[in-house]
Amino acid sequence: MAPSLAGFLARNGIMEFFPMKPLNFLKEVTNSIIERRRAKMDVRDDFIQCMIENEEISNNEYTNNTTSMKKLQDSSFKKSLTNKEIISQAILFLAAGYESTSATLEFISYNLAKHPHIQDSLISEIDSALEKHV
Repeated sequence: MAPSLAGFLARNGIMEFFPMKPLNFLKEVTNSIIERRRAKMDVRDDFIQCMIENEEISNNEYTNNTTSMKKLQDSSFKKSLTNKEIISQAILFLAAGYESTSATLEFISYNLAKHPHIQDSLISEIDSALEKHV
């Protein structure tokens, strides 16, 4: 559907394509994570940290090179991601991960249903692993 039509329908309360309450929650949580990471309160090995570190590396490259001082002053050349862009990427990763996981589980379930002897083998393997480790 056209973005302007979707916006019109959502603003007038006719139809929401994405429920706003969960999106607002995700935005608030992601914003707090971004601010904590930029303030160096938390450091993790994840996608958000990579985006923040890339931003810091890009900024340091410009400040460490004296010939690039003019580029640093030109804000249109400075490479960084806004919080909105990082949140958009987080939502995209969440949606993409959900779809691929869903499709994989659907494929596995279908094949196990079509091949009961493999399903029985899997059940016995899971039971033996649980006996060992639980």
